[in-house]
Amino acid sequence: MALGKDPGQEAKLTSTLLTVAITVSFGTWFAMGYLMVALNGLQFTIVNWIRAVKCQRLAGVTFQRTNDSTSLDLWCRRYEPNGESNILAENSELNIIWAVSSSVITVGGLLATFTCTSLVPRLGRKGSLFFTSGLYITGTVMFASSKWAASFELLIAGRFIVGCSMAYICVVAPLYITDLTSPRLRGSVGTIPVIFYDVGLVLGTSFSLPMLLGTDDGWPFLILIPCLPALALCLALPFFPDSPRSLLVNQDNEKARAALVWLRRTPDVDEELAAIQSSIDNEVKDHTSVIRFFRTPFLRSTFLICFVAMVSQQFSGYQCIVFYSTSIFNSVGLTQNHAVYATTGLWITLLCCTLLSSALMEKLGRRMLILGGNFFEGLSLALLVIFMAMTKQGHEWTKNVSVACLFTFVASYGMGPITVPWILPTELFNAQSSATAMTWTAVTSWAAALLSTFIFPVVVSRAEEYTFIIFIGILLLSSVFLYFRQPETKGRSAEAVQAALRRGKRL
Repeated sequence: MALGKDPGQEAKLTSTLLTVAITVSFGTWFAMGYLMVALNGLQFTIVNWIRAVKCQRLAGVTFQRTNDSTSLDLWCRRYEPNGESNILAENSELNIIWAVSSSVITVGGLLATFTCTSLVPRLGRKGSLFFTSGLYITGTVMFASSKWAASFELLIAGRFIVGCSMAYICVVAPLYITDLTSPRLRGSVGTIPVIFYDVGLVLGTSFSLPMLLGTDDGWPFLILIPCLPALALCLALPFFPDSPRSLLVNQDNEKARAALVWLRRTPDVDEELAAIQSSIDNEVKDHTSVIRFFRTPFLRSTFLICFVAMVSQQFSGYQCIVFYSTSIFNSVGLTQNHAVYATTGLWITLLCCTLLSSALMEKLGRRMLILGGNFFEGLSLALLVIFMAMTKQGHEWTKNVSVACLFTFVASYGMGPITVPWILPTELFNAQSSATAMTWTAVTSWAAALLSTFIFPVVVSRAEEYTFIIFIGILLLSSVFLYFRQPETKGRSAEAVQAALRRGKRL
């Protein structure tokens, strides 16, 4: 057998494995992507609803848009559509409520991520998925019900709980899918969650259009839609197998063999079972704690690769485009409705490129996809800065070129940087350490997202289009590091990759 190869390498992508990966991804990452953008174009719809609630509490009347131009107070005053941009500027308390409502989902995600290292070993992969789905459904129902309960506090609480569930989604779903997949297929199968995340972005943006559910009365139903795939996952999980590795750890050899036979659709699984058992026997028996993880120089230095890959993803500028895509399109001259349509086009582009990267993952490898993606991301942002500056100088033709730069950036992001950082922790670490590595990779992701959410509006108000130069610098530095440190992991077991890293050999 060739060095670094795994008996499971010869396994084919079966219908059962594909069904599990699609169902889990649809119930978790789709739901996450959908809610991340569902309210992206409905800022003033939600802001006006918050004003209506506050107005009713203070004045005992229901806020309505009438032709009465009498100035009441900040909460009950009527604004014309072309004056809605002044609502937040003139009401500091409303601005705070909106800022908290917008960011609390990221805060919940960051805080909950720290509990993943204790939750996953205690509940197991499938148990953690049950818990995550239940938490997501609870938070989403609270979020949507806030409209009918006339309580923006319920909206904030619901979004916080949804954020907590998203933290578990980022960690648990990839771990479960990876546990069921052979090394040769982990790259292509590992992109399935991200593909469904992209589908969620597309549908979340599309359904929020004014002619669908993007209305004063429709937005609660817009929020409830992703509960359906989460509920479907809960119903399907009892029919899915536990991780064969986990079953072998618990010395349940018969169930482990039955699970592998079901996943591979062949009784010829003895060699793969023996390889899994051998890797378990070679591991230290106790669970790798967080303290021990970071005190171990090899684990710490290996995690640094995951950390830098995730930093390059989160500080590429993509997060700011997710949260501010509509306003960015407005800034280059598109109307509000056209900006929403353009944003929908962005997510369709991202979906198509992620599908393409899934097909290329096992051919080109992780290194080429992430490094190539980072290069074209940086190039797109550099051109975007130039053309946005030219637009401000009166060159009208540059507006369309700026939009093209956004699409090029998103296409580059979908070709590797969106997926590879989530795959690396499952391929650079063995099963004993992968949960901790994935947890702290998710911590990095949520912390960077929170930092971007708060810092971007402040920086962009001063630096404007030159803000993206910061992201270009981060992409450059992180890419240089990854070029020298990131190994190629395609088709190799985590044990083989770690053995090569310990010898100082770059695969």
